[in-house]
Amino acid sequence: MKILIATGIYPPTIGGPATYSKSIYEALNVKGHDARVAVYTDFSKKFPKGISHIAYFFHVLRLSRGVDIVYAQDPVSVGFPALCVARVMRKKFIVRIAGDYAWEQGVGRFGVKELLDDFLRVRYGFRVEWLRQSQRFVASSADCIIVPSEYLKQVVLQWGLKNVRIEVIFSVVQVELNISKIEARKKLGFHDEVLLVSAGRLVSWKGFEMLIKLMPKLLSAKLIILGDGPEKEALEALRDRLKLAHSVLLLGAVSKEVAACYLAAADAFLLNTGYEGFSHQLLEAMAVGTPVVTTNAGGNKELVENNINALVARYNNISEWEKQVKKILNDHALAEKITQEASRRVSVHTLDHMVKKLITVFESL
Repeated sequence: MKILIATGIYPPTIGGPATYSKSIYEALNVKGHDARVAVYTDFSKKFPKGISHIAYFFHVLRLSRGVDIVYAQDPVSVGFPALCVARVMRKKFIVRIAGDYAWEQGVGRFGVKELLDDFLRVRYGFRVEWLRQSQRFVASSADCIIVPSEYLKQVVLQWGLKNVRIEVIFSVVQVELNISKIEARKKLGFHDEVLLVSAGRLVSWKGFEMLIKLMPKLLSAKLIILGDGPEKEALEALRDRLKLAHSVLLLGAVSKEVAACYLAAADAFLLNTGYEGFSHQLLEAMAVGTPVVTTNAGGNKELVENNINALVARYNNISEWEKQVKKILNDHALAEKITQEASRRVSVHTLDHMVKKLITVFESL
């Protein structure tokens, strides 16, 4: 079988879609399939919007000759040109939806303040509604939609789609790290400090602002934030206003290997998020044996159970977060139990299992 993977980003660019695209590209070829990749950023870095999409369309068109399936990794930026190619070339078209593109763009560019669950019930101005209709059109035109969680399946259904096939295929974790906590700390230059690590794109719904405000209540701890994004300058300014330059470090984007090392070195991984489709960061923290404190938002509830494989606090509720972080740091028996249960939980999320389910979908079309 021949599959063309249309993706917005690809390594060495960092991000979930890049990691996912590379993983399935390599795995499909190992299993004897012919997988190809068309990367949108190869054109968006050279041309302005509009022109870059036209250039990308012709690139996908060229690569689509002889393929059986065009597999797009989002419903708009690569999804629309990939859908056009699939229809022109009469190929099967699958789209993977790992979030609500209209909501994410609305928050980042058009002043949307609501979290996703509220966003789905409200109407907005022309630009946001145009994005909504665009992603709905691509999704409704697909031969199959892939989502990484039951939560996102329900989100997509709320777009008003009818007679669409939606398959839930959970994401996987791949952490190639064989290093102890002591070795990781030594490698990074830390010793006896209490280390708290958080990671993700620096956007409002990830709740990094509250984590910084939490640090004066955790006087002996350091907070390491991994990732980049539009909120970085505001977060650095908040840190400086609170005089936390020595206890809050914003390191920007780091490689997957460096991120895994920080996770291994941490006493706890914190993810104060108001929205998650299905969190790779949580899977990676669980895989390296670091106890997790997070929220029950979105797809998280399919991955974490409070006091079983993680501790849960409400989004941006600083008193609950203080209680749960202190609990995980002070109760070593609980932290050990949580990490063991988390390890068992993520053991089912293997690349081989995910790719087998994906191939089953491909073959059924």
